[in-house]
Amino acid sequence: MEDPCNLLQIIPPYAQNNFENPISSEWDAIRHAAETAGGSLGLESYKHVKKLQTGAFGSVQVVQLNGSKFQFALKQVNICSSSQTTWAEDAPGKENADIKVNPQLVQRAAQELKVLEKAFACPYVITAYDAFLSPCRSCFNIVSELCREDMCDLLSQLKPGRLPEDLVRIYAAEVLLALEELHRLGFVYRDLKLENVLIRDNKHIVLSDFDLSLDWNPKVTEEGKKTGENNKMFGTMDYLAPEVIQGAPHGPTADFWAFGVLIYEMLYGSRPFAAWSQERTFYNITTRHIELPETPTVSDEAQSLLRGLFKRCGPGPVTNVSARLGWGPSGAQNIREHEFFESIDFDALDAVDVASMYEQLPRKPKASTQATT
Repeated sequence: MEDPCNLLQIIPPYAQNNFENPISSEWDAIRHAAETAGGSLGLESYKHVKKLQTGAFGSVQVVQLNGSKFQFALKQVNICSSSQTTWAEDAPGKENADIKVNPQLVQRAAQELKVLEKAFACPYVITAYDAFLSPCRSCFNIVSELCREDMCDLLSQLKPGRLPEDLVRIYAAEVLLALEELHRLGFVYRDLKLENVLIRDNKHIVLSDFDLSLDWNPKVTEEGKKTGENNKMFGTMDYLAPEVIQGAPHGPTADFWAFGVLIYEMLYGSRPFAAWSQERTFYNITTRHIELPETPTVSDEAQSLLRGLFKRCGPGPVTNVSARLGWGPSGAQNIREHEFFESIDFDALDAVDVASMYEQLPRKPKASTQATT
């Protein structure tokens, strides 16, 4: 059997590959720091500011590039079988040649990096600036742009818990462009959810977290044909398409099912198939026809889009994927042409003043912080 540690070699030198891309101020700072450091950066090149979030397989830290004003998000992904490693435990000087690497976690880290490299030019995929292995070899680190809020955070702050339809239309269009580009590049995302839709400082969105993504070639792995990984269940429960739950082969149309769940959440403030247990949620997803609430009021066009994305043929657990909006090689284009997006200029989305719409959103009152004696 191959030594698992050899899998570390599949992680390419990301920073060196991308230093030739168009320069922003952040890229300029990264380039200068790398040149000063002899061509590459590492954990010692950044100052820890604070922890942003912790997940099942790692954490996200806010870091500042040494000698600059720029802050970044540092995603630390565990690639060993032991418990999570903290920033302090993974600091320079903690080298450990005997670390036991988990091959599956290494493959997931490498897959995420591959997606980030190929989708680098997409304005709605998070920008990654650097990547490197930690000194103790237990974590893989990805340095990316810093987004301090995700769509789940935003909805939780709003008084109605949902977005106005005009803003949903813009955000949905941006997510659609990201999915379309990922599919064009040969990936099925498989992890679209509120938490992975990050909000930039300019209030436009980017997608993040691509470790669950699937290599997909329509000429080799056609939907309906069992090949390798495309019949395994990955993703978050409420967003899984029926064919994923049923263990059937799946492709980009599964992403568009999750896209429908995301739009439903932004419009209604709840999830369309959620129930009190995983078993019941899966039952709803695989058998229930979509039911759209009477309140809040949602346009006929939005309802039509959701019904198309969730369409199924006949009763029972068997679902005909080809009936759904988004199926086939022209799936993304068919969604673009839906009447819900009639007012959207997909070529000029980045010029839309989303920030002014964002600032006008009705917020919940902030909790009182008065001290008691």
